[in-house]
Amino acid sequence: MINKMAQITLFNEDNPSYLLSIKKGSAEALMNGSKPHEFRRKFEDYHRYAQVFIYITRPVRKIIGEIIFDRPIKDSIDGLCALLSQNAFDTEANLRKYLVDCDVAYALPVVSIRKFENPISLEEIRREFGEFNPPVSYIKLDKPKYLKMRDFFKQRE
Repeated sequence: MINKMAQITLFNEDNPSYLLSIKKGSAEALMNGSKPHEFRRKFEDYHRYAQVFIYITRPVRKIIGEIIFDRPIKDSIDGLCALLSQNAFDTEANLRKYLVDCDVAYALPVVSIRKFENPISLEEIRREFGEFNPPVSYIKLDKPKYLKMRDFFKQRE
């Protein structure tokens, strides 16, 4: 069961932080619990938990919250399709289409969700940090050039 509470005691500073770009429907499904895994063609391996800020792409262009994901499941397309029994959003046909030509891909299991009461717009990010272009897929926020941005996102209510 996904914990929708704002308390995120599983996360510590040794765990990686990311900004993930995602379409509106998929983001909303993650945030409301109907999508218990985020599927990715490529992602980094990490050891336990990851803090991921969810950026909805055009036309919304806002960071709507954060999700703590458990260690990624790296598997074949068939293996990842087996996870869909708990998923009310993705279909097997759509997942196979998205992952076509992948020998292995990733499922990021949702552990905890925190939806921002005041989402962070792209304009607000640019006012605060200067010119910024959201990632096509994801960026790791633990790199020195993103640390202030990561900390800014963490403070959002």
